[in-house]
This record gives sequence, C-alpha cells and structure tokens, in this order.
Amino acid sequence: MSASSPARTALIAGHSQGEAQLVRGLLRRLGVQEVRTAADGAEAVAAMTSRPPDLLVLDWNIRSTPADMVVKAAREKREAGPRILLTMEAPTRGMLAAAVDLAVDSVVAKPFSPSAFMDRVPGRFVRKEAGREARVT
Repeated sequence: MSASSPARTALIAGHSQGEAQLVRGLLRRLGVQEVRTAADGAEAVAAMTSRPPDLLVLDWNIRSTPADMVVKAAREKREAGPRILLTMEAPTRGMLAAAVDLAVDSVVAKPFSPSAFMDRVPGRFVRKEAGREARVT
C-alpha cells in the first residue's frame, strides 16, 4: 500500500455497538474498503489472526484481553503491523504514557465528535481527493 492510498481493511475492537457504527461510517468516508468489528479483546486477537487489518481502532477499556496485549498481538500479526488508533475515556498521563510505550499511532479521547475522530486517524488512511484530504464537514 502506498503512503497516499487508503487503508483496505480496518478492525474496530471493544467499542459499543453505537460507537462501532459511527466509526464504521467515518472510516468508510475516508475510503476504508472493509470494516470488521470485534466485541472484546479475545475476538480482536482471533480476527487479526485470520486476516490482519491495515488499521486497528481499539478501545483502551476492551473486555477479556487488556488493550496492551491486543496491541502487542496486532504488532505480531503483520511484518509492519497495522496502524493503531486508541480510544480512551478521560485519558490520564499514565494511560497516555502506556500508549506511547506501545507505539500507538494516535489517541482520541471519548466521547469524540466525528471531526475529532477523523482528525486523529493516521494520515496514510485519509483518502486524497484533488490534493485535499476528505474530512467530515
């Protein structure tokens, strides 16, 4: 995948059904072709084993398997690993430091607006149209 092409696949993991629907729609607007969901950490790890995504959108408070373990598993599933956007409720310095230690690409605080989420999606996943990034207005 070239630096300017959109992600082909994304996995949304650990988010509520409503959040997952919102994120799915936003990713589709950015040109992501396939968006899958996982309800918890174990399901996310299994989904990455079967078909590793280009982008992982992970809730820090994911159930069954801690977020740090899901990130480590994601990094093992692909040579370069997927780009990772982590969502957190009321992030603390400790949580942000953990995200940095995990080499997470981006963090967005919850609750988030569509524009705030899209501003945090790693740049290579943004569809370019006539030299401009596609964004929610």
